[in-house]
Amino acid sequence: METRGKGPPEGVAVAGTVPYDERLLDAERAASALLDFDPHAPAVTAIDELARELQVGNDFDLTIRHLAHLGPARPKL
Repeated sequence: METRGKGPPEGVAVAGTVPYDERLLDAERAASALLDFDPHAPAVTAIDELARELQVGNDFDLTIRHLAHLGPARPKL
């Protein structure tokens, strides 16, 4: 389903957005994860905030910074 530039399909709620971030390109060029390359980049902050909003009312820590420190094995959510 093509939705580029058209917004979400009808009936689909948008939980949040991640801003365009030049640091993503810099991390890609350095062959590094953005979180490792620049943990304070705007995109990392936005993803972390979205994760916090989604976990409201849940008993688990779903922040991107927490998940990054768990290593390659991620918890099943």
